[in-house]
Amino acid sequence: MSFAALFLSVALVQLGSGVLGPLDALAGRALMFTSAEIGFLGSAHFLGFFIGCWATPRLMGGVGHSRAFAALAAIGAISALLHPVLEHPIAWAVLRVGSGVAVAGA
Repeated sequence: MSFAALFLSVALVQLGSGVLGPLDALAGRALMFTSAEIGFLGSAHFLGFFIGCWATPRLMGGVGHSRAFAALAAIGAISALLHPVLEHPIAWAVLRVGSGVAVAGA
């Protein structure tokens, strides 16, 4: 039963993260971002994913898996929720790095 909960949670995290990419591209186009800026947003997510794969084991070793998961879940939620507040491509890229870290770590 614990494997089912784990797989369901991973599926929901990936689904939520996967929806954010196309949504960023469509919203960026509506906000008149250039094609290069929109492409940079997609790359920023994978930069964050790389950082998350590197940093999460160190974070878990320092604070434990429960606190690390809570911190990463909070980073992921904040990263997604701040998009409508900060309407600038650099800010969105930073948020996408945060969401990438959260997806990789959680």
